[in-house]
Amino acid sequence: MNQVISGNKGKKVRSDCMITVSKMANSQVNINLTGKVKTMYGRLILQQIHEQISFYGIQGIQIDVEDSGALPFTISARIEAAITKIFDIKEFYIPDIIPENQYQTTKDRFRFSRLYIPGNTPSMMINAGLHKPNGIILDLEDAVAPEKKDEARFLVRNALCQVN
Repeated sequence: MNQVISGNKGKKVRSDCMITVSKMANSQVNINLTGKVKTMYGRLILQQIHEQISFYGIQGIQIDVEDSGALPFTISARIEAAITKIFDIKEFYIPDIIPENQYQTTKDRFRFSRLYIPGNTPSMMINAGLHKPNGIILDLEDAVAPEKKDEARFLVRNALCQVN
């Protein structure tokens, strides 16, 4: 497998990106970024991608990013999902856990309302707290297409670390 695509794109897609990763014969790392936020955040996005590629020690790769306002946790998950399908990766690139997510859950809380969110839709994850549910479930089963389940696992893991 020489080329893998991860993520979503389209007119109605927001807070996400489409990542295309290709193996190259040489040892270069080429990154091509397109999207509306390139002028404002392009440098930071490219820096994040370079850091992640360096973490894996990968060379000979072409990465095309079509950004639709994706946050760093989404970009990282999409890249990791694509890279693990092409290269033999043994380590995981796990983002830092924000202080708001460093707590213990308690059993004594009632959970009358539950909000189920597809594990492959970052725009819904970001806004889930607006509805004030007693519990949020990031679904990796029925709400995610079979071919997107691997991507969703990385995305949910990163969201649990980075989304308040």
